[in-house]
Amino acid sequence: MLKKNKQLIIGFVLGALIFGIIPVGAVVQDYILKKSETKLMVDGKEFANKELPVLIYKGYNYIPAATFREICDTIGVGFEWVGEKNEIQINTNRSMTIKETKVKDMIDIEKDGYKLFVVDGVEYILPREIFEKHIDQGYDFRFIPETKELYFYHTNNLRNGDEEILLRNIETHIFQNKSYIEYNYFKENILPLIK
Repeated sequence: MLKKNKQLIIGFVLGALIFGIIPVGAVVQDYILKKSETKLMVDGKEFANKELPVLIYKGYNYIPAATFREICDTIGVGFEWVGEKNEIQINTNRSMTIKETKVKDMIDIEKDGYKLFVVDGVEYILPREIFEKHIDQGYDFRFIPETKELYFYHTNNLRNGDEEILLRNIETHIFQNKSYIEYNYFKENILPLIK
């Protein structure tokens, strides 16, 4: 997803540089922008803000910072205005989403060779179950308490035991003081990374 959004982020930063950061003593220059007819798509859905539309200048599209903040929130990228520094900071390492739920009933099942847990009709898997199934291939999870982030990484065949982070910000659910990953998320986002 980061690659898809790389051009969007670069365009925004360039726009911010052109329109937001004018050195002291520089000549003030006016820019005439027009409303762009370009549709802004986020994960296959049109993202439109009628009050702050996408603008066009010399064939390039520009997104207002407030609109860009909404997009960042939608795609899970951190966006912060730091007034003291006159900076917009983009954080692609945003901490994961943790959803804690009280559970009355949890059912154990086996599916595709994994032990799963069903809560309110949704299947979940423990990261430990994935690790134990793929330990010989060098895959594991790491939780970073400072950022509350769960990483999926690979260590096999890397020099000096370095880790190759394959996936960040994995959404987890807390049931009975244990972290679980939705099984569909695992199948769609983690399993394809396992070679």
